[in-house]
Amino acid sequence: MKPISIAQQGRLAALLSVIGSVLLVGCSTLEQGQLGQTASAVMGRDMFDAEQARALPYASLRMSHEGNTGLVVLAALSAPSSEAPARQELARFETADHAFVRLKDGLLGGTAGFASDLLDMQRDTLAVPADSASEQKAALPSTASPVAPWVLDTRHVLHYDVHSRWQRADGSEGYALGRAEWQCAPARPVALPLGTQSLAECQEKIRWQNGKVSTNHYGVADTDDDSLPPRVWKADVQPWPGAPRWSWEVARGWW
Repeated sequence: MKPISIAQQGRLAALLSVIGSVLLVGCSTLEQGQLGQTASAVMGRDMFDAEQARALPYASLRMSHEGNTGLVVLAALSAPSSEAPARQELARFETADHAFVRLKDGLLGGTAGFASDLLDMQRDTLAVPADSASEQKAALPSTASPVAPWVLDTRHVLHYDVHSRWQRADGSEGYALGRAEWQCAPARPVALPLGTQSLAECQEKIRWQNGKVSTNHYGVADTDDDSLPPRVWKADVQPWPGAPRWSWEVARGWW
């Protein structure tokens, strides 16, 4: 699978918004105000079409939520800048009725338009153990951005705090604090919608203060640039205690 690069972002974002609407609406017509019905109305149980994803030369995900699966196309991308103090990538995947899933450096950062939505999910940064395979990342100078907690380290269990804020179906908000363990296994070939990638299988176990536990799974590939985080090719995430799960696999990459 050959990743694609993003150029002329403003024009591309507009184009992808239109393409995403065509792909996701299909034979149905959705009117404004139906955001709460996104999962059931837009992403039907068998709406993902690998051949359609292959034919479309734009970044896309195979996304699943509460038993429904569909093809979601990149609508906007804020790429990291080498001149910025913190190199962070924000990717927004939007559905036909303007519900969206936001990925922050490849991790779930927010949603809108579902029965309940993630408003924000933050992970504390940390220092990587000096004797780890990521030794160079741990030795970043003080002027560099902090190291993300989910570095690709197959030798150590990493620990950090997670802060999650969400909105319930009735409009009220919830907040949870948890302590996470992050551990990765050595890379192996993993089948994805449009091909196979060599990915490390990483597990994030979050023990929330209310006693519940969320176990999240990721398929991660490292990058050649030590200032950039690893690439998340697949994920299965419960972002707060008792939350529904969001799962996705990259069909076409945007890197």
